[in-house]
Amino acid sequence: ESPEIQDDELIICDNLHDNSEIIDLTQNNIVLTQDIDVTLHYFPSLEDLQNGTGEIMNPENFEITTTPLEIYVDVDADNSDCRDYAIYTITLTESPHADNTTLENCSIDEFSIFHLPNANESIVADTTGLTFNYYASYNAAVNGTGTTLPDDFENTVANQIVYVRVENTDGCYDIAEVELTTTMTHVPLSNGLSVCDDPYQINDETAVFDLTEMAN
Repeated sequence: ESPEIQDDELIICDNLHDNSEIIDLTQNNIVLTQDIDVTLHYFPSLEDLQNGTGEIMNPENFEITTTPLEIYVDVDADNSDCRDYAIYTITLTESPHADNTTLENCSIDEFSIFHLPNANESIVADTTGLTFNYYASYNAAVNGTGTTLPDDFENTVANQIVYVRVENTDGCYDIAEVELTTTMTHVPLSNGLSVCDDPYQINDETAVFDLTEMAN
């Protein structure tokens, strides 16, 4: 007896825009008949399936690097000589494209409180439908786990880099770096101060100045 089968399709995110995702080919809906024991073999082409060559030996950890990709699945009924095949089509869908950027604040000691959402529109031109979560490490951003940084974050080291996970409504994401930098702002004074040297201590080059007059 041969089981009823169907072609199947998987659409997954191309996270990080690297054209590479690891998937489990065995998680599919090819076999519809649940009460017949079958064995599935996976091949990169119909020719390989027909010749019994090039079988994918580790279907649980299969890397997809092109899209769309067709995998040919040989379905063998365990209790008979019946066999058939189905096509498993895998398509990568785009994730948001996030660009690295910089936030700059004024500071006299290289530390400042940064409002991280100010970087959002520099990371992605159109922020509609996107969520932005900031993390202290790259791995935390990729995994989407751990504590997110607060919107108002004080850097802990000079020129600190934090990582933002930009995710759309489909769960597809990209990661960008945001460098937190500080600058010291010098405001030139328009007027100097001058006073006459004390006539009783001629040419001693010392005098008392009222510095508050420089603000006027």
